Amino acid sequence: MAMDVRGSWKLKQANGPDVVVTVNAEDPDGSFAAGNNPPENTASFDGISGPIQDARATDQELTFKVPWSNGPIGRYVGHFDFQGRLTGVTFNEANPGEQSTWVVNDKTFGRMA
Repeated sequence: MAMDVRGSWKLKQANGPDVVVTVNAEDPDGSFAAGNNPPENTASFDGISGPIQDARATDQELTFKVPWSNGPIGRYVGHFDFQGRLTGVTFNEANPGEQSTWVVNDKTFGRMA
């Protein structure tokens, strides 16, 4: 069963940005993407934003990408611990060497009902 990642939560990157992730719609199988205009699921930081794409949450992992309005495409991969805390790594798809770890401190996650 998929983890419920709906809502708005902050992903704190070790390299500085606090990315606000907003997931308004998630399918029961854990898939979620930008949706129609305006995008239902988005990410933003410091005036830069993008739609969430190629996204899925399982009971153990979260993955999605964001084509940022300033050019790069960020890929985010995270893992849920047994208490529902989420940590992971992000990288620039055009240059995978550009990486940063991240953590979500303002929310714990549970399984979809």
